[in-house]
Order: sequence, then structure tokens, then C-alpha cells
Amino acid sequence: MSTVSISEEEFYRLKEAAGEGVKPRDFSQCIANGHTWKFYGGCNAGCDRDCGCSVDVHQCIICGDFDYGDTPEAEDVRQKCAEHGDHSGWEYV
Repeated sequence: MSTVSISEEEFYRLKEAAGEGVKPRDFSQCIANGHTWKFYGGCNAGCDRDCGCSVDVHQCIICGDFDYGDTPEAEDVRQKCAEHGDHSGWEYV
């Protein structure tokens, strides 16, 4: 998964300059090339009913789809949470 650290406008400008114009909400681009994720926020990791852990949520800047925190990194958080047995929202590093 790649993370975009430039503005959406700059992303579209660069894609256009490279001859790869992209229309927002163009699902065919994502089907062919995969999503281009940007950080959107966080959600509860859902380790168990008392879980206070959080995982990152990303949104594709092309089609608008969300990963809903379903990423390899989120699985690492859930695994670490289970290993520690402490669901109070410890800081995963």
C-alpha cells in the first residue's frame, strides 16, 4: 500500500503532466492499477468488546473507496493487542 503525502490537486496535476489523466470516481483506474490511498482517520481495532486500540483508515483518492482499517498494519495492531492482553488503547509502535 502506498501513502500519498501531497494534495489531491497536486496528485491530479502530476498524473495529467505524465499523460495519465485521471477522473475522480473512475473505478476502472483502481481496477487496473490498484487504489491510491490517503490517510482518512481511524477506527476501533475491534480486538474484543473492551478494545480501546485504534487502526488507521485510508480512502482512495481516485474512486473514494475506504479500506475500513482492513490492512496488514491493522492486523499487526490486533496481533500485538492479543499478545499483550491489554485493550486499553496502548500505543502501537
